[in-house]
Amino acid sequence: MPGDVTNKDDLKRIAKEIGDKEGGIHILCCNAGIAAGSLQSKTKLDGLETAQDFSDAHLKEEFGGWDDVFRTNASSVFFTTMAFLPLLEKFTWGRDPAGKAIYEKYQTGVISTTSISGLVRKSQNHFAYNASKAAANHIHRMLATEVGAKFGVRFNSIAPGVFPSEMTGSGSDENNRTSLENQFDPKSLGVPADRAGMEEEMGGLTLFLSSRAGQYTDGVTNVIDGGTLSTNPSCY
Repeated sequence: MPGDVTNKDDLKRIAKEIGDKEGGIHILCCNAGIAAGSLQSKTKLDGLETAQDFSDAHLKEEFGGWDDVFRTNASSVFFTTMAFLPLLEKFTWGRDPAGKAIYEKYQTGVISTTSISGLVRKSQNHFAYNASKAAANHIHRMLATEVGAKFGVRFNSIAPGVFPSEMTGSGSDENNRTSLENQFDPKSLGVPADRAGMEEEMGGLTLFLSSRAGQYTDGVTNVIDGGTLSTNPSCY
């Protein structure tokens, strides 16, 4: 069902349609994200030698660009979760046959795709994007503490490093896949794995967090980055 995760009316409409049809849900994935809502929310730092240079370059950015990035990358995580929270509560603690078949005390969960950009201490030329991903990580920590424990819903985020996507590559093929061949140098980012991530690695972590095996994992930012944070200053 198409919809806009930055529009509360759309979120409530989609949640109602799914609730009417299914009764509840087991897993909510918040996966929407943008690199920049405006080209002016990304500023190259190369060549900015003086404080005045740095100031002038960043004052060309617009508040609107930051607003767009935060609205999609952080605010939508909160409002999407609020829209679907009653559906998650209905199926938690193995209250439906599908959940009980997995585990007698199966707990539903929210999984959000954030980024290691919310954990590194460099702006990577986009302060707005990295700040929005840090906000998304912290939204999950707060939700796990104040909401999850109260309603029996688990909250975990996945913070990927470099994976093939339209955000890191130059578009998708007819199968909706992006290649980073000849576009990504692992050494430039200090990736110990010496490669980008693969879709089965992202899928495996998502399945773990959704399954019986991941039932004891809650309130965690799960980093999957080939060791990138081991070689870059970070808050992790």
